[in-house]
This record gives sequence, structure tokens and C-alpha cells, in this order.
Amino acid sequence: MKGPVCAIVFASLPFASVALAEPAPKVDLASATVQYGAPGESVTIALDRSELPDAKAVRVETLAVGEGRSVARVVVPSKTRKGVAWEALVGGKLLHSGVTGYVRGQDGDRTGTAIDVMPRGDGTSIVAVGETREDLRLCGQETTLLSPQVVDAKTMQLRGASLQRLSRAQRDGAEKVAAGLRTQAETPLGRLLVATGASTAIGKPASLTDGDPATAWGEARPGTGLGEFVVMRAPAEVPITRFAITVAPPGANATAGMAPRSFFLVTDAKTFAVTLPEDGWLKPGASYDIALKEPVRTSCVALVLDQAYARGNARPEVTVAELTAFSEFDTPGASPVSIARLLFGGGPRAQAAAAVLQRAGKRGVEGVMQAWSELDAQGRALGVDVAVRTSCEDGGPLLVASLDDKDRNVERKGREKLERCGRAAAPALLTAMRDAPVPQKARYASLLALLAPSAAVPPIAALLGQGSPADRQMLRTAFMRAARSADAAKLAELLRERRSSDAAARLELLRALGPRIVDVREDARTDLDELLKGTPDLPVRYLALGPVAELARQGHRESVDRFAALMGHDAAWPVRARAAELALHIPGAQQELIERLRDPEPRPREAALRTIAEERLSAAAVAVEALLSRDPWTFVRVSAATALGSMPQSPDIDASLATALEDPVPAVRVATVDALGVHRAASYAGRVRKLLDEDNSADVRLAAVRTLAQMCDANALDTLTELAAKAASPNAENELTLGLAAIDALGKIHPRDLARRLERVMSKDARAQARAAAAQAMAAPGICRR
Repeated sequence: MKGPVCAIVFASLPFASVALAEPAPKVDLASATVQYGAPGESVTIALDRSELPDAKAVRVETLAVGEGRSVARVVVPSKTRKGVAWEALVGGKLLHSGVTGYVRGQDGDRTGTAIDVMPRGDGTSIVAVGETREDLRLCGQETTLLSPQVVDAKTMQLRGASLQRLSRAQRDGAEKVAAGLRTQAETPLGRLLVATGASTAIGKPASLTDGDPATAWGEARPGTGLGEFVVMRAPAEVPITRFAITVAPPGANATAGMAPRSFFLVTDAKTFAVTLPEDGWLKPGASYDIALKEPVRTSCVALVLDQAYARGNARPEVTVAELTAFSEFDTPGASPVSIARLLFGGGPRAQAAAAVLQRAGKRGVEGVMQAWSELDAQGRALGVDVAVRTSCEDGGPLLVASLDDKDRNVERKGREKLERCGRAAAPALLTAMRDAPVPQKARYASLLALLAPSAAVPPIAALLGQGSPADRQMLRTAFMRAARSADAAKLAELLRERRSSDAAARLELLRALGPRIVDVREDARTDLDELLKGTPDLPVRYLALGPVAELARQGHRESVDRFAALMGHDAAWPVRARAAELALHIPGAQQELIERLRDPEPRPREAALRTIAEERLSAAAVAVEALLSRDPWTFVRVSAATALGSMPQSPDIDASLATALEDPVPAVRVATVDALGVHRAASYAGRVRKLLDEDNSADVRLAAVRTLAQMCDANALDTLTELAAKAASPNAENELTLGLAAIDALGKIHPRDLARRLERVMSKDARAQARAAAAQAMAAPGICRR
């Protein structure tokens, strides 16, 4: 900008017979002020300089307000915020100034101030200022004034007043409806209207739609409440065919309130002008039907007061007890069950039925449950939506029933809602667990343990040991999860209560305690002493290993000795093998674990090798090397190679592994090659290259490619390049797996000439899978130092 902007906008006078008492306000954008009245009187435009608009966007208009008087309205719109402006009203003096529009709060919950001009039809206008709330406005309106103040033409001041917020055009175009006295009481299947707010209120606005005619909403403004309103939500998918209104609560004193004579019902697209046939406050509890010519679909309904039966009362308070909406489903004989059957097949009508059932609360859920077996997957999905949108207490039984639905969408919806319910889902799950088959009980128990652990411990404990092995495992896992935060005293009490049960039931509880067994060690040891006394059956000894191992891991000497004895001396090899599996992180049992490498049965030897591999127990290296070279069982030698690979690298271990490269069984050679790769034993790269070139096992050659990459063997690059090129051919099915592995290996080694080596693979006629692997190899950082 070359200089300050200066703009002065003069007011225009739309009516020749009306003139301002003072000169028209002048807007000076350069100084961000408005001059008015006597010289020197001005007001600052409360917008940031960056928001000031061009001069042509500024408006100054003269508005006749009656009594031969006018006010000037100055509008300076913000250049950066849509719907925001600075406005002023001047009528000989400054009546109002400030920023208008939704300027406070977050989207959906914004508030602000607005100025509204409503022509009267005689050349004058009502000029009003009021607060606005984004969440409280008449259906279809961008803003609706709350607590309005209007310019009083006599005093030329702002004063509070009742104000009809509907425009004259909207009122004149409203469909006229005469309400009739109801002759028979009727309750809708679902409560379709939910009041969300009111322009002003005596009592809660929610009283208008709570289904209880004993509660009421009343306006709290001077006069007859003209224009005061209540806004309600409605389900847009449900056609509303009629309304009913109860004016005075049953038994009310006829002098305690005033009835509307007329009012408007405003929806998203249509307005209804309703007249009542009589003073409803003279007939407490009476209701009036409001029949519509055609059903209306709307997400919003507003009741706007108009004229009232004031009966000469100087301070009337217009009051309405209840407004009810009825749908096309509200027909004689209709019930939640009959509506629930309409969910079958889905579609718009089924969705409308679901919306009604959602608003029927517990009755709606019960209706769906009764019709459940008659519904298809689409209908059941809508039925679950009914439960999802009700309370966890009311919808819980249906949500639990959906967990066993064969349709995954139905099951997912129910589970997600139950998970959101948290502890509130516990009553429904506990009820369902009482009579369900054991597999279902186990599934319910898993969810109960997740959502309400404290409530889950006793009922799951009572189920332990029931059902198939899979069911028992699920129940133990659920109990273990629930027991994580359980009080130790309650867990000990459960153990003591179980002592009258058989050995299997007691063992299930001990196993299900998991790590929490340490917190009840005294009671647990008492149980284990009794269970392992004498010569218990094989299943008892086998299953007791888990609880004994948990106690041994905590360093309890007696438990360590008992565990080591079972691992080393039990007559049954399955017990010795299981003990070897569980010996992980039990330092006191390591020596016996190494002894299991000499077990006469192969399975304990294999189990010991797997645990030694996890422990990286190099103290067992000599015994493991012996198994690798001499054990007659292939799976033992495979586990031995893996165990040696897990140990820290050493020349002796690598030499033992290299010897096993000659093993006649390919699976052993694969495990050995992989172990050498883990150790990056590059001194044996030549032996591995020989396997790649000569071995007749595809699995061994594949392992060799992987290991040569880990060894960063530069001497293998040409062979790997040849194998990679074979993968490029669309017809090389037999070489594809090995070729893709070679591409990956080249990416890991990442030689400087990698692009040249992969040139054939990256050509446009190469197999797409190979090109993708090559692109990934080129992007790989590599694992080898150059």
C-alpha cells in the first residue's frame, strides 16, 4: 500500500418522509472509527486492522422505527472471518456497537451477538439486538436472537421485549392446522422428540418432551411470550404423521398458567400455524391432536409461541406440558415386536422402524430380542443399532446375544458397544453366562474379564475346568486377566473354598492364577503339597508343573527343588519334557535343564534345547554340540543347531556347526546354515557357497542365500546376481523363490554396483514381483560395511 486507506460512507435514506435527527454516521477506515452526532463524537471499529474491508463493502442504512424516527445501522464486515462484522446502531446517540456473528467458542457450540431487522409492512421495521447460540436456533435459521432488545421509537433506547423470531413471510406462508380435542389417550411407540433448548424457560425445556404431562415448560418473558420457543431433535428417517399437545398438567390450578391460543411448529422445510379450539388451561390434562395433511421428515422441530388466552392477566405465563410426535408406525395394535419384524431386509422403511425402536428404550430392545430369530443379517444389524443407541443397561442383553451371531458385522457392532460400556456391561454378561453352553460362557468370560475384572473373578473361578481343552484354556486366560488387579485376600479365599473340590478343579485354579500365585504362595503351597503327596496321577503331576514353575521363578527354594525333581526324576517323559519347557528364567533349575540333554527320551532333550536357546545358555554348549553331531533324532539335531546359533559366537561352536553342514538330513543342514548366519561366521562362507552351488535341497540353497547376505560375502555377489536375473523371467517358476531371496540378499550386502547387478530385474519386461523386490533392495540401507 502506498498510503493509508480513507473511506467515508454516507447513509442513504430509503423513505423520503423520514430523516435522521443528526447527520448520517461517517465511516473512516483509515482511523478505524465511525463519527456520529455532534462534532467529535466517534466510536472505534473493534476489528483488527487486517480485518478491515474495502470501502465498497461497508454499509450504512437508515431504518424507520416508527413515531417518525429512524436509526442508522452501520455494518463493517470482516475481510477475514466469514459471517463476522462490526456493527453499530445510531439514533441521535450511540445505541449499540460491537462485533456480530459467531465469534466465541468452537464449531457447533459458538456464541455471539446479532442485529436483526424485521419489516412491519408499513414502511417501518423492528430493529433488534440479541445474543445468539449456534446450538439454539430455530429450524432452518442461521441465527436466532435470544433475549432480544428492540429500539423503542418513543425513547430511542434499547429495551427488552417479546419478539416473534419468524419472519412475516414465513408466518403468512405457514400451513394452517386446527387442533382438535383428543377423545382417546395414546402413547407413541417411541419418543421421537427430544427438547435440546429454549429461548427462555420456567422449568426445564426437556419437560416438554419427557413423556410426563405432570411436568411443563413455560416462557419467562414480559407479555404473552410472543416468539419464545423450544427447539427439539427428531429422527429425520422417520415420517411424522401427527402431533399431540397437552397444555396444562393433570390436576393443575386453572389460574396457575396461560394457554397458547396459537403457535407455530417449525420443521426443516415446513412451518405449521396451529390454533387451539379452547383455553387448554381450563381443561387440565386434556390433549389436542394436530393432524398433518402429509407426513413430514425432519431432524428439527421447534414450537414457537404466538397468541395466548391471557384472560386479562397482567403478567401471563404461557405454559405447555407436553408435545408428542407420532409416526406412521403408530397404528392400532402396533407393538415393539411388530415394528421389530419390519427390520427384515434393511432399506429405508426398516431404518425408520429402527429409529422408532431406538427411541422406545428398553421396550424397543425387548421387541428386537423377541423378533431376533425372524430377522436376516441386515435386520439383525439394525436391531443391534437399536441396542447400541440405548443405555448399556437396557441394551446389554441384546448386545450380548449379538456376540454369537454368525454375521461378523452384527457381532462387531455388539462387541464394540459392549467394550464402550465397560463395567456397565457386566450385569448382561453375568446373566448370559448362567445358562449358556460352556463355549459361550468362555467367550463371555473373556469379555467380562476385560471390561469388569473385579466382578469377573468369582464367576469365572466357578467355571474353571469345564468344557473342551480350548474352552478351559480360554477360561484360564480370562481368569488370569481378571485376577491381575484382584485383592490377594480374595484370591486366597477362592483357593481355600476349592479345597473340597477334586484335584482337576483345584489345579485349574492354581494354573489360572498365573503370576498372581506368588501373592497367595502359602495357600498355593498347601494345595500343591496335598496334590503332589504320594504318587499322584500323571495328569496331576503334569498340570502342577505350571504353578510350581511360577513359584520357582520367584526364587522360593522349596519350589525350585520340587520343580527340578520333577524335571529330572519323574518316571514319565512328558512331565520331564514339560518341565524343560517351563524352566525358562528359573536359575536354580539350569543344571537340571542341562542334564535333560542326556535324557533317554528325545522329547525332553528337544524341550531342553528350545529353552537353552531362549536362555542363550552357553554353559550347555559342549552337551549341545554332542547332540548335534550324534543324536539319532532329526528334530533334536535341528534344535541343537538352533540352540548353538543362539549362543554367543565362538570358534569352537562355529566349528561344530560347520561339521554339521555334512549332515545327511536337509532340515539339519538348513538349521546349521542359519546358525552360522546368525554368528556371521564369514570364515565358513566358502562352505556355504558350495552348498548354494551343489546342494540338491532347495531349502538348503535358500538358507545359504540368507546366510551369505548376513556374512556380507562379496565372493557370492556374482552367483547371487545370476540367481536374481533368473527371477526376472516370467517363465522361471522353479527359480522364483531362490531368485527373490537373492535380490533381497544383494540389497542387504548393497555393493556399489547394485544398480548394474539388478539391471535385468528392473527392466520393464521383467516379472512384476521381481521388479518390486528390486526396488525394495535398491532402497534398503544394507547391513554391511563397505
